[in-house]
Parts: sequence; C-alpha cells; structure tokens
Amino acid sequence: MTPRHAARRTGRTTPLLVGGLVIGAAAMLGWLAMQRPNDPAELVVYCAAGARPAVEAIAQSYHGETGVHVTLQFGPSGGLETQIRLSDRGDLFLPAAESPYLDRTRADGTVSTVTPLAQQRLVIGLAPRSAAKIGSLAELIDSGLAYGLCNEQAAAGYYARRSLEPLGLWKATAEASTATLPTVTELAEAVRYGGRLEAAIVWDATAIEFGLRSIDVPELSGAIAKISVGVLRSARDRVAAERFVAYLAAIDRGQATFIAHHYAGVGGLAWRDPAE
Repeated sequence: MTPRHAARRTGRTTPLLVGGLVIGAAAMLGWLAMQRPNDPAELVVYCAAGARPAVEAIAQSYHGETGVHVTLQFGPSGGLETQIRLSDRGDLFLPAAESPYLDRTRADGTVSTVTPLAQQRLVIGLAPRSAAKIGSLAELIDSGLAYGLCNEQAAAGYYARRSLEPLGLWKATAEASTATLPTVTELAEAVRYGGRLEAAIVWDATAIEFGLRSIDVPELSGAIAKISVGVLRSARDRVAAERFVAYLAAIDRGQATFIAHHYAGVGGLAWRDPAE
C-alpha cells in the first residue's frame, strides 16, 4: 500500500472512530446518570425545643406525602435566633413564640413572611407524684416546693419574666426557685422524672405532653404565646420553604397535629399542595 493510499484510508476512518468515541462516551454518561441516586429535596428548620413532638410528627408526615426531607435543628428560641444570625443558613425559623423572636428577625430582614400556626400559655406544671394544692403563684412560692424556671433564652423563661415583672412578682419567683434549666422540655423532664423538682413554670402543651398536672394561675393569665413560622432570607428555595409553611398551617395537616399535641389552634385552610 502506497503512502498516498494509507493517508486516504486514515482520512476515511478517523471520523468514524471519533464518532464512535463520542457515542460511547455519551452512553457511558447516560448510564452513570441513571446509576446516580436522585438527591431528595431537603429543608432545614430551626425549631423551638418545646415544639419538638408536634413538629417532628408533621415533618415525618410531610416527607411521606411529598418526599421532601425536613432537617430539624432544636434549641431554645433565643439561642436559635443567635445561631441563625451567625450562620445565615437554613430555610425556616419556628420559635416557641412569635414575639419577640420573629418580630426582631422580621424587622431586620432575616425573616420575610410570618405565618401563625398555634397558641400556648404558661401554667404551673406539678409532678404527678405531688399532693400539693396550688391555686396561685404566691401559693407556690410560699409552699416550699422545689420548683424550676426556664432560662430566659427559652421562650418560657422570657414570657415568665415578661408577665411577672410588671406585677412585681418576678424577683420573688426567681429567688425562690430551685433550678433554672435551658429548655422547657428539660424542665418538664426534671419535674416528671428527676425527683428533685416538684413543679415548674412551663407551657400548657408541654405539661400535658409530659404527664404533669397543669395548673392555671391568675398571675400567668396574660402569658399567651402565638407560635408562628418565618421564612428565612437564607432559604435556598423559597417556593419549597413556603410549600412546607402551607402544610404546617393547614387545618387538616400541620395544625391538626399541633392540636393533637395539646396546642390551641388558630384557624386556617385545608391542605392544598401549591406544587400541584
């Protein structure tokens, strides 16, 4: 074979070879794409520790219906607010009370839309083993019972002080307390299982959740908190975040779960998936 003929043959086969390589590479990429699992959508929610039982149940139901995984970060509401500001990450903020946490974050643009979900109020939670009869905060202080309060980073502690200070009762209440714990769930657990505390100022829903005797007292009659959720400025997908908000607020989905966990409802609409 002459060099000229060899050159001609090479010129004819090179496009075929390149074409084959391209097709093979495309097929391989397609095969790899099919082998790679689809990453499920995910939302990150900063949630008050006291709301954990209800919100965990809602997140599980939402995942079952939509396939969207909800990662929940729990803690005291004030601590979560600080964490959000420092990290500038996450999709939703669900503190134990709209005021002051969502008021502050909405005012500075950290949170945009705010949607109400439920209500709760402060009560005295008594250990089921306690035979004490308490009808007022003054009686609790005078009874000599070992009782606890929440740290003011938690909404329950913040609301206790905010309600009692104008009445001139906060100092006496704080000084007579036996312990201060970081979150309302830790406080309720200490009363229910710890043995050292017999009572605590906690949310009514938390008291019932932990099997405590829930005592309404006149000094705490104004300590009512509206639970709301806010969409964060850092939300990666605002549409996805607002879809979960709609689920949380729906009277036959999230709000029904809040009510089942002993919160008061705030009214609302039935669930209609905005993605459909």
